[in-house]
Amino acid sequence: RSSDLVAALARIEHERGEAAGPASQALERMLEGGGGSSAERRELAKLLGRMGGTRFAGALDPLLDDPDLSVRRLAIASAADCGRCDLAPRLIEALSEREVRREAREALASMGDRIAGLLEEALNDKRRPARLRYELPRLLRYLGTERAVHILLFSNIEDDPFLRHRIAVALSRMRRAREKLPFDPARTREATLRRVDAYL
Repeated sequence: RSSDLVAALARIEHERGEAAGPASQALERMLEGGGGSSAERRELAKLLGRMGGTRFAGALDPLLDDPDLSVRRLAIASAADCGRCDLAPRLIEALSEREVRREAREALASMGDRIAGLLEEALNDKRRPARLRYELPRLLRYLGTERAVHILLFSNIEDDPFLRHRIAVALSRMRRAREKLPFDPARTREATLRRVDAYL
């Protein structure tokens, strides 16, 4: 497809330091036109997912707020494809939107421990919408890392019972699915006792 060719050539030009090559110029024209129709903006969203580390990477940002849902979904996926961890805060907010929740969760999970701190902060922030925080234990389970286990074990204990339930379910499933993942016995016991205390 022509968009695939433009992306490939524009990246080659970027690596060669040819900022004004024909492919880069073609991409510039696409961006200046605002992407055109919904179909063209979808192609642009996919193309930008292959432009990470280039001067075009920032052009993805407005597509995350595109009025067309299909464009937004592709833009979210492309944020992960091009390594835009700086967009993680916006993707975390998208977890509260049912229409793009799956794409946001998959994109964030692909970023791994690089965004673990942001997830921990959001999980423990009572000012966040409950519907967003309820999605975070599942997302941390998808990360499946030792850091994710730690965040779940030592999350805010003075919280609503449903969130504690979702955290417990996530930990249980992680332990079954990832037998080699270290669950420090002392820390697990400590965290469990803290959660029991929270119910009393």
